[in-house]
Amino acid sequence: MGQYWVPVNIDKNEKLYSHHFGEGLKLGEWGMDACGMLTALQILLLDKSSVGFGGGDWHFEDAPQELVDEVVGRWAGDRIVVVGDYSESEEYAPLYDSADDSIGKRCIELMSYVAWLTEEADWGINPGTLVDVDHKWVGPEYHDDKTPRLVKRK
Repeated sequence: MGQYWVPVNIDKNEKLYSHHFGEGLKLGEWGMDACGMLTALQILLLDKSSVGFGGGDWHFEDAPQELVDEVVGRWAGDRIVVVGDYSESEEYAPLYDSADDSIGKRCIELMSYVAWLTEEADWGINPGTLVDVDHKWVGPEYHDDKTPRLVKRK
């Protein structure tokens, strides 16, 4: 079957759960979507003081400031580890199940405001729910599992 993995912030007892981003749990299944879990990890680790000044940077102007303040750079400077469900570490193994995964949902919500700011963008969150290439997405919409996903503008 293989081992499943999650990035965990030890200091905040938070984790990212790749299924929230439409990706698998194995290491080789991460990063298949430009707005996937690795992008969320990047946003959580950003140095806020340098965001938005260069080409190719994330721009958060359209996102609610409260959401930006909560998510961007939240994990910067913290101890981060990628934990597998086969871990035998007394320190890390318990975090696989016990760490809170709600920050990932907030990352998806934030990315829904910034993912489509440029016409060149041809990627999005959760490829299983995004099929339009006309960049007419808004979000997030919460489904039965309370996972936010981008939805098409009506």
